[in-house]
Amino acid sequence: MSFTPVRNNTMSPSLLPSAEVASDSACLLNSGLFVCDQLLAAATRENDPAALDAALDFRLVLARRSASPETIIRAFLILRDVVQERHYLACYRLRRWLESQFHARVQCGRCGEPIRVALRLDLPCFEAICDRCLSAALVSPTRGRLTQLHFVRAAEEQLVF
Repeated sequence: MSFTPVRNNTMSPSLLPSAEVASDSACLLNSGLFVCDQLLAAATRENDPAALDAALDFRLVLARRSASPETIIRAFLILRDVVQERHYLACYRLRRWLESQFHARVQCGRCGEPIRVALRLDLPCFEAICDRCLSAALVSPTRGRLTQLHFVRAAEEQLVF
């Protein structure tokens, strides 16, 4: 058995281990797109049409820049429902990535200040997630009649607390 150092290796960069391809500041396992692509590859290898369909749908929603946060969250919940038993770690990584990308904004009344609520996607359905966000907003000091709930990209809105 011989050892060939990586610097003398003629393999293309895409075939090298991910630690050498990734930049020092970011781990590919923290990227939702990378994890989704890995999930697509696993579904293809396993010849699982339902998982492949759900993963493709989710990946296409992520690729559409105009997709609303609600659409992305709903597509993730469908994907998780289909693949979670076989791919729990990938679902966990996607969930944590989405939680860092989005948050809920609750508008209390017409003139009330918007309340930013951290998004947690550990519940089984979209309606339960919405209910949790609304309940979390009621704990806030600016109680009032809740009129609107929006999911917002974290990069688009920075509220100070």
